[in-house]
Amino acid sequence: MSPSHEPPGLTAGAIADTRRWLERAVIGLNLCPFAKAPHVKGQIHYAVFEGAEPAALLA
Repeated sequence: MSPSHEPPGLTAGAIADTRRWLERAVIGLNLCPFAKAPHVKGQIHYAVFEGAEPAALLA
């Protein structure tokens, strides 16, 4: 992944929002019974895609 061109707060905010969604929806509503253990152990890697074209995700 290339270095961030976004202000650090935007990337950190996106990751914080995703973690909150994981805790409240996925884990909180027990949508995936396997999600809690790796979350609690800090084993989930979060990355922010900064490209403009969805096709760049496949490159």
